[in-house]
Amino acid sequence: MKQKIKKKHIVPLHKMDYEACQTLKDSSDEDVIKMLPDLLMWMQDMNWPVAKHIKERIYELDLPLVKPIKEILNGNDGDWKWYILQDLLPFVSKNVLLALKPDIDRLAKEPTKDDKASEVDQIAKNLLVTMSKTYSL
Repeated sequence: MKQKIKKKHIVPLHKMDYEACQTLKDSSDEDVIKMLPDLLMWMQDMNWPVAKHIKERIYELDLPLVKPIKEILNGNDGDWKWYILQDLLPFVSKNVLLALKPDIDRLAKEPTKDDKASEVDQIAKNLLVTMSKTYSL
């Protein structure tokens, strides 16, 4: 009788899925990049236990982060944008920040009603100041 091999997953199935976090940590960049949109969903609330593990694994991926983050920053979830601006973008590379700068500028200068309610405009302004000091942008 053949034994079923349980395939390990890198996207958490629940807020306390530390097994997925360990698999994620051990996974290749290529495998992680394929799952970025699903992984970023777990950063909708950085209070979820798996969120910090995901951040620690993905923040160094560089330019593959741009497209999925751009989609979040252009979306309708102000809280998610806030967490991305506050808890992920300060740790990414200069390349990623430069690519996302127009979106960050827009959030700072032309926030939606939801962005204002979530204080996305304020955190975007703070990030722009930090970028300016750190990278002379």
